[in-house]
Amino acid sequence: MLGFVLNERLQIASSKMLTMLSQMIDVNTLFVAINDEQVNEIIKVYNRLEVLVQEGPVPFLESYCHHVCETASDVLIISNTTADERTSAMAITSSLGATSFIGVPIILKNGWKIGTICGMDRMAHEFTAKETEALHVAATFIGYVIELERTVYVDDITEVYTRRFLYESFHAFASKHSMICMFVLDLDDFKTINDSHDHEFGDKVLRVIAKRIHDTFYSKGILFRLGGDEFALLSSDPTNCEEALAFAQQVLDLFSVPFSVDGITLFVTASIGVSWYPECAVQLQELLRYADMAMYSAKHAGGNRIMCFDPKQEAEMRERLILEKQLRSALENQELEIYYQPKILVKDGSIQSIEALTRWRDASGEWISPERFISIAEESALIVTLGRWVLLSACRQFVNWERSGKAPELLSVNVSPKQFQLGNMVQTIREVIEETGMDPRRLAIEITEGLLMNNSMEIAEELRQIRSLGIKIAIDDFGKGFSSLSYLHLFQPTHLKIDKSFIDNMLYDSGQMSIVSAVIHLAHNLKMAVIAEGVENMEQFNRLKAEGCDYVQGYLFAKPLPAEEIERFASSYLQHGDKRFRVG
Repeated sequence: MLGFVLNERLQIASSKMLTMLSQMIDVNTLFVAINDEQVNEIIKVYNRLEVLVQEGPVPFLESYCHHVCETASDVLIISNTTADERTSAMAITSSLGATSFIGVPIILKNGWKIGTICGMDRMAHEFTAKETEALHVAATFIGYVIELERTVYVDDITEVYTRRFLYESFHAFASKHSMICMFVLDLDDFKTINDSHDHEFGDKVLRVIAKRIHDTFYSKGILFRLGGDEFALLSSDPTNCEEALAFAQQVLDLFSVPFSVDGITLFVTASIGVSWYPECAVQLQELLRYADMAMYSAKHAGGNRIMCFDPKQEAEMRERLILEKQLRSALENQELEIYYQPKILVKDGSIQSIEALTRWRDASGEWISPERFISIAEESALIVTLGRWVLLSACRQFVNWERSGKAPELLSVNVSPKQFQLGNMVQTIREVIEETGMDPRRLAIEITEGLLMNNSMEIAEELRQIRSLGIKIAIDDFGKGFSSLSYLHLFQPTHLKIDKSFIDNMLYDSGQMSIVSAVIHLAHNLKMAVIAEGVENMEQFNRLKAEGCDYVQGYLFAKPLPAEEIERFASSYLQHGDKRFRVG
């Protein structure tokens, strides 16, 4: 695992030091040994003069080097290895017979004893202070060379290997194994940890997570930090795809136990992508790319899961990159459109508010579904720019309607959780209100309940500031995620919006109907209004009305329409109405 130190620079440094020492210390042999204590192995020996110590890998605990690293002193001198209780029973002593021995540890600045410089003589030898000092000078020099290597090959934050070492060592690693598994691991929503605390705290979290993975899989794989919160684990342990998945699951299971940093308990999850050599690819760059694609597929599926590379993912990823580029261009050239859908006040059938919805028709005239381009915007951070444009454009349009006497009571705009995580949402809303002249009391933002699950206190403070402006807060898709009554109490929204999936089946599924009824009564008890979305027939409308639902929205009334068409619809509706929804 310490392959980064076994390079030409270390060999040259060891050779120079041993040459110097051979002129100062008259013994049969001098050697430098680099050890890996965690796997009980001396991984390299550089001999000078007579070869008394095996140059290949030998067990660390069965070597004199082990005693050098164990001693509390900065030097270990044994005048007769057959008479010393530490060495008399060792196999190497039986093999060599009586020898005089001296050794000093090679110590890195973090205190890690990574190796030793030793001398041995078949004759009795009284080692002098000058000889000891020469060994210390040599050990310090070699330690300095290794430290320089560490700055390149070992990440200073997590103490695991760097991307550069992965690229430089992969070929040698691959040449020794018929199958290698590449696991790319990315922490889910790690940015929220940095945003909630600071980057220094985030670095500590990365260090704790890396240590847990490293310590668990030290003998089974090599851990690398690719950058940010992304890691790669390279292993030859699995011999087939099933074993690779089982191995990945073991990694994922490490995250089921919370992490503790500065007295704070954190629940962190990760997404893992898997590819393998040589079936998926023989070049490291491709192997990494395929594991990365699989990892992003795991994230798209909700995170905290494992995905293996599928050749179809490459085409999908290429398509997403093209779509992202087109979306960026569409934003720059203002090619997106805003459609509006009315919300009907149940008690009298009037249009109470409208919801702004983003639509995109590409250069070929094809409509791109919001589900596709919104997710791409969220992944690429374009959501901040897109979200601000939607809020600004919708508010401008509403103010124009207001001035001409055509505006309903309220404008609703959807806000992605990523807008809170990646941008200053409170500042953005204030800027838009100031720029457009929008009355904040006539604006509502719709947020999904998933936002409430992350960094609850920070989000609560942002929502409090937004509410202090007079803006209303609606929880969209309520009941679809991980609802909690404590969040309703903490965030105090003004509206709850029942997800369409409950409305679709409530007439045929008593369980769904019970949930709809319970949400309505819960909201009313908490002084909140209820909106049912996805209402498509009169039976649904009548049942919701009977249950006391406040507002309804759906194709029964109108599909989302461009600004000009929603004006005509609203004008006609106000003049003639629809008697099915009217009172009296």
